[in-house]
Amino acid sequence: AARDTGALSQLRVVAWREGAEALFRPGRNDDAYGAISALVREPAATGAAIASARWLAASVRLDENDPLWNLDAASVLVASPGAPEAALALDALLAAEIEVPHLEAAFVRYRTRDNDAARALYEAALDGSLGTLDHAVATFYLGALAERVSDGDLAIDYYGQTVSSLNAATYLTDDALWWRGLLLEERGDYVSASAHFR
Repeated sequence: AARDTGALSQLRVVAWREGAEALFRPGRNDDAYGAISALVREPAATGAAIASARWLAASVRLDENDPLWNLDAASVLVASPGAPEAALALDALLAAEIEVPHLEAAFVRYRTRDNDAARALYEAALDGSLGTLDHAVATFYLGALAERVSDGDLAIDYYGQTVSSLNAATYLTDDALWWRGLLLEERGDYVSASAHFR
């Protein structure tokens, strides 16, 4: 089914994933890794599907003390940081004392709603030397984390830092202006909110 070029790519993604799992059971690991590589190349492969398959490979490699496990685990974070497998991959990497960039780790923690860990990682990233865009990313998500705990003043401040650090129209500037505008509107500061929406 996976090799049927007439089948929909979405079906081939499922077939490659199920095939890989089936191949791992009798120990046909090389064939299973090949199936995972084929899945990744499918046009319909989503980040979540790739993350799931890569974590499957990482888990098997980890159980067998294959040093390549960390490459598969790291690729999970890239493929879909919001997937449940990303948190598992991050935990495994950190347990093995493999360094993961603060912003990557922070986003995984943010997506799994581990707010305290995400906040600490974003703050640690800000303490380092970040480029302009990375600095803006860190302040944006610190603003979003402040909103989660209903600290509107802090969220407004962080979103403002995001906008002022970029000084250009980007998707992140738009998002920061939007969320800051909503918070200002909630506070009854309609003039400032209107300016942000404009």
